[in-house]
Amino acid sequence: MQNKEYRIIVGKILGGRTYSQEEIPHRWKNEVPLLYHHMHITHSEIPFINPEIHEHFITGNIVNTTQFPVERFPLIEDFEVNLWTSLSNWDKDESQLVYEVSFFSPSRGFLAALCSEDYTLEKLSQDGFEIPTGDFQMPYYDFDQGWAIFIAEHDAFIYILQGSFEEILEKKGYYRWFKVEKERYYSQWKQAIALCRDFSGK
Repeated sequence: MQNKEYRIIVGKILGGRTYSQEEIPHRWKNEVPLLYHHMHITHSEIPFINPEIHEHFITGNIVNTTQFPVERFPLIEDFEVNLWTSLSNWDKDESQLVYEVSFFSPSRGFLAALCSEDYTLEKLSQDGFEIPTGDFQMPYYDFDQGWAIFIAEHDAFIYILQGSFEEILEKKGYYRWFKVEKERYYSQWKQAIALCRDFSGK
């Protein structure tokens, strides 16, 4: 019987390729952190904000442009919204896999991730799913132990920041910060949503 090379598969992109330990893309980050220290209202709190009562919260939530040099943000031209899953073995039943959204660049690797519970294949397949976005008046902001993410649309671009929440509190800034053309950001999300719904049979 002919011998076959056995490789442990550690990851897979929905509708795409699988990766072995040797092939898995690295996690890209900027050469220097962005020293943006302004805190924001989380996206889950925004629906409960009453403009008449919480005007000071809204005013304080505006992006601090003195710490936000938009001209320095690197443009990710090959930005993708992928559904990624980790595998323990090459023959695991695909129906048991949990796919979660990951911002990805074929030329750079993994860029950023969102809350794993809110951005899964199942969530993207639902009719009421909303693409995460905001603007400089009310950015999309979320955090948990160990991470934080910021997403805001401004002019023709979407600006994305990710870092350690603890380091942000210590004013060390965000270790990942980049921009994406607005049209590409939304088209990639729509493509990912369509793929999830097709996979789910919806």
